[in-house]
Amino acid sequence: MTREKRHRRLLVWLVITVIAACVVAATALGSPARTSRTTAAKKTIRIGLVLPALSNPFIAPIRDGAIAEAKKLGNVQVLTTGTNVPAEQLNALNTYLAANVDAIMFDPLDDSAISPAVVAANKKGIPVIAIVGGSQKGKLSTFITPKWFNAGSAAAKQVAGGWCKSLKPCKVAIVGGGNAPGPGLDSGKGMIAGLKGAANVQLVQNVYTDYSAEQSLKAAQQVLTGHPDVNFVMAWWSVGTISTESAIRTANKTGKIGTASLTGACPVLKDMLNGLVYNDVMMFPELMGSAGVTSAVKLINGGKVPAVQASPFYPITKAKAEAILAGKLKPPAGVPVLAHLQAAKAGCK
Repeated sequence: MTREKRHRRLLVWLVITVIAACVVAATALGSPARTSRTTAAKKTIRIGLVLPALSNPFIAPIRDGAIAEAKKLGNVQVLTTGTNVPAEQLNALNTYLAANVDAIMFDPLDDSAISPAVVAANKKGIPVIAIVGGSQKGKLSTFITPKWFNAGSAAAKQVAGGWCKSLKPCKVAIVGGGNAPGPGLDSGKGMIAGLKGAANVQLVQNVYTDYSAEQSLKAAQQVLTGHPDVNFVMAWWSVGTISTESAIRTANKTGKIGTASLTGACPVLKDMLNGLVYNDVMMFPELMGSAGVTSAVKLINGGKVPAVQASPFYPITKAKAEAILAGKLKPPAGVPVLAHLQAAKAGCK
């Protein structure tokens, strides 16, 4: 091979080497963006969830639904705090914000007490997901809640059209939660409106208990003492219903005085199937928790969610529940009515 040919071949290899180097360089220049996107997609998203006490059979499923959805997504971690002290709820939210979580979720006991945390989250650009109750200040990214007034009205109409139908008059009392703006008070107002629609129904007492089991038991006892001819005692929430049941049982009035709930909690549904509770409006808190996580992830990834997301509810009586369990009545699609009733029938294990 002549020197000239060797020189030409060397030039060719040099050109090929330079081109290959350019391709590698171009690929390398593009890779950080792809790596960044891949990392972002796989990065663990942390959500700070603050709820009332998890011993409440309505509240724990919110957490369970959120955690189940997080596990399904695979890269989401839900950090949960449950307390019945408003100041502790605020402290928990502030702790999560200080830890730089990617989003916060909450069901507040007091929508004014947690407001500073919502304002702080807004300043940090962190999505804020409210479940059941909202916030008096700051901006919510989305609010996931049933239509509480409508649910309360539905419960009252069941009582008026069922238990009270043949009683003239039918005397009804309400054991409520807190006398402050929020979902509980909305449901109580719905109950009152639903009862007023029946000419034979008289509302004899409406008492507030700050969602305390002890206070709700005392309130129910006072109702029974002050109105010995009362026919029905309604309650807004599961603990209030269970306390009212206890007062009725102690007074040896089980089956003579009816009670109702607005919860769908398994212990209440179990008691309904056993004839201790006349009716309930089933809520599906696990769906609220799941929707909260889904919404948080969408918002973190730059997506959009509705400002308000209405969670479903389903009015039910013992007769209706038994028909569903027997396969004679089909519940609406998309809500776990049958699963909840089966769990209650099995003893809420």
